[in-house]
Amino acid sequence: MIVVVAAMEREADALTARMKEKREDRLGTIEARLGTLGTREIAVVRCGVGMVAAAAATAAAIERYRPESVLNVGVAGALNGLPALATALPERAIQHDMDTTALGDEAGYLSDLGVVYLTADAELRRGLARAAGEQVYGGTLASGDTFVASERVKAKLRRLGADLCDMEGGAVLHACRLYGVPCAILRTVSDGGDGEDFLTFADAASEKAAAILERFCEEAC
Repeated sequence: MIVVVAAMEREADALTARMKEKREDRLGTIEARLGTLGTREIAVVRCGVGMVAAAAATAAAIERYRPESVLNVGVAGALNGLPALATALPERAIQHDMDTTALGDEAGYLSDLGVVYLTADAELRRGLARAAGEQVYGGTLASGDTFVASERVKAKLRRLGADLCDMEGGAVLHACRLYGVPCAILRTVSDGGDGEDFLTFADAASEKAAAILERFCEEAC
């Protein structure tokens, strides 16, 4: 089984609309929908917005379903000029509001893992890139409990080497790292990290990400 973690209802709905043999499950108060997509059994877990929600949902789904891999699918803001609806498969993520620099640590340092950057699974990224069938972008995703909508915050994230921003991806990677489960992040750009175009492109971005995941599940064996 593949667990797919999506933050928002529009992201989860775009995926479950393509699924067959659907059934519902709950992980506490977390909503999960199980079924088949392409040739694969998947569980779509709608975690809600934010890092704690994403980490908790990912951990609960791993405990319940024991998946072979986890994919975090959804939208992201671009920090480096990527156009709306561009497809991104970040190589790594940083938790931009993790800050223990007062203790002498590097910004974003995760003391439980001893790293700053969390790396996505290379094999999953390659499979998703093939399924995208178009140019895909890599780079670094900055995740944190902030909806990025100002140039000041964007500049801070760029200083951390970030190309994209969201509110869940780094937490999903973190939980998967703790459990030893391969994980990758699929993002479709919804806005330029300023919030202005988010509602305009969020639905189309969610549909595009769902289509890529469906092709991935058809090709995976």
